[in-house]
Amino acid sequence: DLPADRPRPAIASMEGGRRRLPLPAELTEQLEQFASREGAGVFDAFLALFEVLLFRYTGEEDFLIGADTFKLKLRDGRWSLDVEGLDRAVGKRTSVIMVCNPNNPTGAVLTEGEMQAVIDVAARAGAWIVADEIYRGAELETDVATPTFWGRYDKVIVTSGLSKAFAMPGLRVGWAVAPEEAIAKIWARHDYTTLTPAIVGDRLAAIAMRPDVRETLLGRTRSIVRANLPRLEAWIESHPYFRYVRPAAGAIAYVGYDLPIRSPALVERIRTEQSVLLVPGAMFGVKRGIRFGFGYDIEYTMKGLARVDDTLADVLSSTATHEA
Repeated sequence: DLPADRPRPAIASMEGGRRRLPLPAELTEQLEQFASREGAGVFDAFLALFEVLLFRYTGEEDFLIGADTFKLKLRDGRWSLDVEGLDRAVGKRTSVIMVCNPNNPTGAVLTEGEMQAVIDVAARAGAWIVADEIYRGAELETDVATPTFWGRYDKVIVTSGLSKAFAMPGLRVGWAVAPEEAIAKIWARHDYTTLTPAIVGDRLAAIAMRPDVRETLLGRTRSIVRANLPRLEAWIESHPYFRYVRPAAGAIAYVGYDLPIRSPALVERIRTEQSVLLVPGAMFGVKRGIRFGFGYDIEYTMKGLARVDDTLADVLSSTATHEA
């Protein structure tokens, strides 16, 4: 147990709350062009500019707050780790490598070789690995849980919780598994972000973690996603402009598309016209794609997808008219 009088880090307060900063139209246009070229969001482009300015006027590399990304690439019918991109992204200044496995948004699971590649570059840089394993336990083709990064490397922090594979988001309980010294630091900072968690939720979470109950909960989730996915896949296959690779785990599926509209604009149209909320591929650094969820009541989900069809049909009609 950690001591009750553990030290708490001093955290500066911020006064005034969130403020709006209007940007000149020319700068906004340049940011949008840069973001479009890089397949990123405008906010990410703004952060990149902010980093450059900090370094230019302070000369301090430690001020850099952004991240170099590495991605999964579609190869031989599966989403696989871009090992070359990973190697380029990790350098001498890298302190943390963040991985989501099973992956969001593709539902892909890293192979043993891909996991080892992450560990190798982390060891080379002396960096931590933070592995988000929130979808672990919701596998679609097997009852064997996705391999964990825990125990493979001495500087690993695994995060998870009850909101995804356990299907208990209302309890608002999550956790980190890490070396004892790292846990002490996390706990100290946790005191600043979480107050008075519900005792009922805490008790229910403890019950959920019992081995027999845990497997029952995960088995229920697997049965739901395995029953729901074929319905979503049938809908996807009815759209010839969709590109899709079956997820290995989770209740999410990434679908690329061949339509003359960017994903943020398409998803915003669907939201405003049909009151259906989807996630644009641009949120994940992918230009033309959408993330669909299929863990909810499948009949209700299909009704929502029927509404999506109306907007997709309108996009296609507008494209045909324009081309004519």
